[in-house]
Amino acid sequence: MVSEYPEYAEIVQHGYKHVSYHRTGQQKKFEFGFSRSLAEEYNDILSGNLILRKYFGDYLTMAFTAPWEAQSQTTLQALKLVGINILLASPMSLSLLGYSPEVRTILFDIDTSRKIDGFRLQRPPQDIINDINKSTKDLIGIVLHAKELESVDLFYDLASRLKQLEKNGFSFALIKNLFY
Repeated sequence: MVSEYPEYAEIVQHGYKHVSYHRTGQQKKFEFGFSRSLAEEYNDILSGNLILRKYFGDYLTMAFTAPWEAQSQTTLQALKLVGINILLASPMSLSLLGYSPEVRTILFDIDTSRKIDGFRLQRPPQDIINDINKSTKDLIGIVLHAKELESVDLFYDLASRLKQLEKNGFSFALIKNLFY
C-alpha cells in the first residue's frame, strides 16, 4: 500500500514488542521510559529498527512513536543513539517529557481509531476528513494504525479522500520531507 501511495504514507517505528513493563499499581502502561534502563531501551529500539529496515528499506522513516504514548528522557537518549531524531507524540505525552534539541518532535492530532470500552475501533474515513476540515492548524499529524486496519479498503478510501482534499487546496507532506 505504501508503495502505491508514497506521497501519502510512510512507515515509522512504533516500539519493539509492544509489551508493557508497568508494575502492579501503576495505571499507565509503558514499553519505554519510567523504570527501564538506557541499555534496555536502546536494545529494544535498535532491535525493532533493524527488523523494519530489513523488511521496509527506503519506506522506513527514521522516526519513532512510543506505545501508549509513554516515553522519557531515557527514551530520547536511546533514540539518539540508534540514529532516530524524530519523535511523534501527542500533546499530552509531550507535556510530561520536556524538550530535547537532539530529537525533533511532531505532534499527532488526528488518530484513525478510537478506544471505546477498552477496544480500539477504526473511525469512519469521513470522520477523519471532518477533523481535518475543522482543524485551524497549519500542520496536522495523522496516525494510521496498520495493525488495526480491518481491510485495505480503509487505507484506499482514506487515500482517495486525501487526494480530494488536495484538489481543494490542502497539501500533504511526509515526515521525512519535513526535516530532510
